[in-house]
Amino acid sequence: RDSYGGGGGGGGDRGGSGGYGRREPAEPENTNARIYISGLPPDVTEKELQETFGGLGTVARKKQKRGYPDQWPYKINIYTDERGKCKGDAVLTFEDPNAAATAPNFFNNQNLRPNDDSTKMAVQMAEQKEAPSGGGGGG
Repeated sequence: RDSYGGGGGGGGDRGGSGGYGRREPAEPENTNARIYISGLPPDVTEKELQETFGGLGTVARKKQKRGYPDQWPYKINIYTDERGKCKGDAVLTFEDPNAAATAPNFFNNQNLRPNDDSTKMAVQMAEQKEAPSGGGGGG
């Protein structure tokens, strides 16, 4: 027992690497909580996207430094031109990757605004920002 107790520190280190080993079986796709939305109207708002897609899962929030008007804004990036007008596409991040995986099936080819066919959206999984360190094994 004494040797077991003494080895606890070393076991802790091994336990840490063991933790990484336990995460490996999860497919990298399941960690992507971002969706790419196109076909948006030029006057779309972050609030409108949050309300629409928030029905499927919780939209993630960004943590900002103090002093910003909204310290916890939603992780919604509406792409705009140099005049600030929406280009018609956006990236939205959910807290749960499963919500993001479901979103394309649920919202693709649906109207953002119920009776307005000009707001028919195309929704797909967004590409990961940075490849996970284990991503090289896929190739």
